[in-house]
Amino acid sequence: AARDRYQVLSESASDVIIGLNADMVVEWAYGQVEKITGWTAEEMVGKSGYDLVVQNDEGDIPGILQSLADGELVSGFLRARRADGTSRWIDRRTRSVIDADGRATETVTSWRDAEAEVAIRLALAESEAEARALASRYEAARDQALEANLAKSTFLSRMSHELRTPLNAVLGFAQILAMDPLTKEQAESVEHIRRGGEHLLSLIREILDISRIEAGQLSLSLESVAVADAANEAVDLVRSQASDYGITLDVDPSVASDARVWADRQRVIQVLINLLTNGVKYNHPGGRVSIAVETLNGSVALRVSDDGLGVAPADLGRLFRPFERLGAEARGVEGTGIGLALSDALARLMRGRIEVDSTLGAGSTFSLVLPAAFDDSPVPQAMPAPADELVRLGSRVLCIEDNPANQRLMQRIVGLRPDSVLDVVGTGGEGIAHAVAAPPDLVLLDLHLPDRSGEEVLASLRSQPATAHVPVVIVTADASAEVRRRLERLGATDFITKPVDVDEVLAWIDNPQRGGDGLASASPDS
Repeated sequence: AARDRYQVLSESASDVIIGLNADMVVEWAYGQVEKITGWTAEEMVGKSGYDLVVQNDEGDIPGILQSLADGELVSGFLRARRADGTSRWIDRRTRSVIDADGRATETVTSWRDAEAEVAIRLALAESEAEARALASRYEAARDQALEANLAKSTFLSRMSHELRTPLNAVLGFAQILAMDPLTKEQAESVEHIRRGGEHLLSLIREILDISRIEAGQLSLSLESVAVADAANEAVDLVRSQASDYGITLDVDPSVASDARVWADRQRVIQVLINLLTNGVKYNHPGGRVSIAVETLNGSVALRVSDDGLGVAPADLGRLFRPFERLGAEARGVEGTGIGLALSDALARLMRGRIEVDSTLGAGSTFSLVLPAAFDDSPVPQAMPAPADELVRLGSRVLCIEDNPANQRLMQRIVGLRPDSVLDVVGTGGEGIAHAVAAPPDLVLLDLHLPDRSGEEVLASLRSQPATAHVPVVIVTADASAEVRRRLERLGATDFITKPVDVDEVLAWIDNPQRGGDGLASASPDS
């Protein structure tokens, strides 16, 4: 009667209950025997318990037998052999029946199907191992980068110091010679020496500034700056050079506004001089360079426009790379290719940005956008950029994704880059508004959004000047050839197929402009 009740109980459960004699031979089996093992309960009787499991999973067999002989519970995961020769993970719990003399007369074991649970455990362990390996690689790369950055910064600082000493003599004696009575040819030679020396001095200063920014050692004096004063001073300093090149400098009436920005005044002037100088050098004889001011929502834009050579769409991503001159050497344009890179870094340090709108052959507009200041009160202490941002100037990433799990995944991935910032929005409308208000360095865009399609969002971003050249990487499970071609025509920069490759996403975060020569060059009309 007890056995019958036990059979009814086991058959109503999802487990397999097996009884073995003292020689570990199956005497009876109840429950979901055929479902888990492939044998019927009758076929199980007479089989050796050792043949029913994969022995490699057992581990310390003598220790297990001793535990059973002592009446202890033995449990754990192992693979059960099935009738068709395959194996299946089970959660096994085994205990022996001990008689009055302390002998094991019978062993009872219960098996629970654990195939799904073990698969999850293995996948989780593999993911954790991959995460640890990724974190280890990141830490090693970060340490190497910091060490290399420190060595580079130290080298540049020392070289700048060593170069200044002889340059001091070159410029000093050139000025002294210019005071003496000289022939026309001698005066021209001295002037060449002076100009060459000043060019070298400017280059040294820019290299030193970049090294200080990367080392987090560049100090800023943030204050409420009158835009008109800074703009007029920069124009006055560039006017002579513009005249030498035959370029007209125009100051728009908007420059006389009373707009103010939170910034370092000398650094604002330095950036404007770089932008004005580029407008002069990359122009044609008789060309014009103008400067205007536009008050935006919470910020002020100083726009420097020219009607010069312009920049091809494919080259926009290279503009702010140090020493990148976009073939200016072949055109005879003087310069080093540091000015724009330094200007972009300085703008970021002042919590601003530089925007570019250019048409090849028709000219360019470079805009320095800075936070607006509404009074003369001291700037809040939180304004200076933290040291870790000064070192790397991490990317500002906007993720437009409505799935919470995918949002969390992107947060974890970007979290591997502590100096980068991620903003997540769940609708296309929010994404467009956010990107236009504060253009990011990179947009990660899902195609299926609740309020509109990703294609509509991409088309809108490409149609607006503030986001026209921001890299937009499509993150989607639908990366068919037709979809790719359609999105390429709309101006998609690249594609990441779900499930995403973490290293691929990190590569875009580390260098958002790496697609500048690829799909990003495709305009909506191409």
